[in-house]
Amino acid sequence: MRRTKICLILSLLLATTAGCQTTGEDPYRRDFELYVEGQELENVNLDPDIGGDIDVGADRDRLGARFAFGPDKVRGFFHVFKENWQYTDLPGGLRGAEYDNWGIGGGLKGEPVVKTFENDLKMLVPYRGDISFVWGEHEDDSEWEMRYVEIHLEAAFAIDWRGLRPAAGLAVSGIGGLLEGYGTDTGISGGNAGLFLDLSYQHPEFPLYGHIRAMGGDYRMLVIGFGAKF
Repeated sequence: MRRTKICLILSLLLATTAGCQTTGEDPYRRDFELYVEGQELENVNLDPDIGGDIDVGADRDRLGARFAFGPDKVRGFFHVFKENWQYTDLPGGLRGAEYDNWGIGGGLKGEPVVKTFENDLKMLVPYRGDISFVWGEHEDDSEWEMRYVEIHLEAAFAIDWRGLRPAAGLAVSGIGGLLEGYGTDTGISGGNAGLFLDLSYQHPEFPLYGHIRAMGGDYRMLVIGFGAKF
């Protein structure tokens, strides 16, 4: 029921963005961003082929780059990142082994303007949806390999005033994949959601911007990013 409500909220937010019309021109842009993410996933399920599901958590640290292209209303993007993954909340309160992973993916995002007010004040509905493919191996035992796919969806409401943009929204992540090693397979799955606050700033004259995001819930995250639009 909880996941159904989350999906309904996201569907309504994304449907709102689809009906938004920007005022004035919506020029084609390109931007490049470097970002650092520290994430905590509360709901991760391990399903060994020998039986017996295990509910655990996971910490993920990512260092990545993202390139986006298109008008502000609907933009395509792709990203690559280096990831450190560690299982948490194992039986007995222990932390699991670490995996060194790489990821690549892409999707769509946009920042359609809903309303323009006086004094350069704008209301926007930012959104993003993407899919990533992640693979890697155990930090100390290369016989263990990890592969998973992640789908990420988010939508928010934002106010922009001369480049300063606070925003609040909802993000959902779903993962599915495998751990393989020594002739055994362990399924990985999980669905997590979180509410986030985001603050960004783009200089009105120079093509530089930065942003910071904090998120809480099943899907906890701290993100810092810097980039340039041209």
